[in-house]
Amino acid sequence: MSVVIIRRNSIVKVVFVVTLFVAMCKIKKQVGVRFNLQDLECYRYVDTTTLIKSIWTTEKIKDGHATYTMLDFEYEPTIKLYKNIVDDDPGPHIHITAPAVVVERFDVYNIYEMFHSLLNTYLVIRMFELQDVVIVFNDTLGEDSPLNREMFSVFSDTQINLSLTGDRYLFLNGVYKVPVSFTSILSTVTKHGRLRGRSVDHHCKSTLLRDFTQFWIESNGLSPARTRTRITWSSRGVHTRGVKMYTPSRSLVDEEQFVDALRERTGLSIRVVDFGLLSAKESVQVALNTDVLMGVHGAGLMWSAFMVPGKSSVVELFGGDRSANNRHYHNVASLAGLRYFDVKHGLKSVLGKALKWDNNERLLDQISAYLIDVAD
Repeated sequence: MSVVIIRRNSIVKVVFVVTLFVAMCKIKKQVGVRFNLQDLECYRYVDTTTLIKSIWTTEKIKDGHATYTMLDFEYEPTIKLYKNIVDDDPGPHIHITAPAVVVERFDVYNIYEMFHSLLNTYLVIRMFELQDVVIVFNDTLGEDSPLNREMFSVFSDTQINLSLTGDRYLFLNGVYKVPVSFTSILSTVTKHGRLRGRSVDHHCKSTLLRDFTQFWIESNGLSPARTRTRITWSSRGVHTRGVKMYTPSRSLVDEEQFVDALRERTGLSIRVVDFGLLSAKESVQVALNTDVLMGVHGAGLMWSAFMVPGKSSVVELFGGDRSANNRHYHNVASLAGLRYFDVKHGLKSVLGKALKWDNNERLLDQISAYLIDVAD
């Protein structure tokens, strides 16, 4: 029987048994058909009439695993497949018969940072056509969160956090290790394409991102329910992270006065939402029902990935410890097929890392004009 044993943050001593050559050839042949991404200009400048999607081994089989790299796929992610491996270390184990997808997380509270792992996990599951998987968190964070569990439950309700258990597991149907958590299409720098990292604007769309968000929406039985233009302000209030209270930087101390001024100037209804207080499902539903998502630069704007593409917009304000060269959410908006507008200056830094509108009429005029325009 093919097995892999994982304990804590390492795969223990293994002995390779059966070659993966046949499996590699099968995967290499099929993957190009499964991905149908149309945004050709965002990959390589050459051969824009044919988008090549294929997997090639970057190294020979070594230490009981094969390494694959997806060439011409945005950030050329690397995936390690552990299969047909046995362990010679005796002892009690919990047997797992489902395919195991191993995820290395970077942050269990910040949805932007979490999105790297989510996209990479989705990529691996789609690539290898996996079903009924178990998610294995193999990192040193030593914690979990309701947000993390809910977001990953779209892949599996069975989630094993190796940093929180002393148990030893025996995986009987292969282990698929996804690319590193902080590298994904959101932040990558491609060698020859137009994705240049988080500090440079691009205008690429990503079917991969839209496929994942639509998969999450449909799997949770959600749908947009909009009757008019809805504008949502993303508030950055105090909320809990585990057992601790967390105070975000860049909170707007005169937020209520600012939003009221926008309502009066535009005549539009604007609701205030603190995503840090909502569940994942509630946050996605808010995004689906929002035409314009506004806020100071921060993870709340990541929920824009779930907005209806086309006419939906993101309005981002900068200030404090995040200047306008942080293009995270411009590029997320582009990948998701949304419009984007930003205000690079106008907020004052006060009280440490907090911000203040301070009755800045020019800033109010800029945002009001944009909101009136998109509401027409």
